[in-house]
Amino acid sequence: MRGQLFNRRAIARAGGFALAAAAAVVAAALYMADGGTSRNALNARPALSADALAADLARCQRLGDAAGSDTRCLAAWAENRRRFFTYLAEPAAPAATVKR
Repeated sequence: MRGQLFNRRAIARAGGFALAAAAAVVAAALYMADGGTSRNALNARPALSADALAADLARCQRLGDAAGSDTRCLAAWAENRRRFFTYLAEPAAPAATVKR
């Protein structure tokens, strides 16, 4: 009985390693297929308005519970939610002309 239990654990461990390896391969393939677009987006400097929003959010954080009734904080949080949940579609590729 003990031998069967050991075999089941070894099989489960090997399956876990195989699953982790497969996830790493998929992640690497997705990273390579990206073509570098996300690397450029990460290196881009934030806009000046983002710095103002960050300053407002930091101010609201310092206020603590009082920020719940502060109109500037409510506006900053609304803007932060809008930016976070807004979907930015990729620019459409120009339509290819079909030669006949």
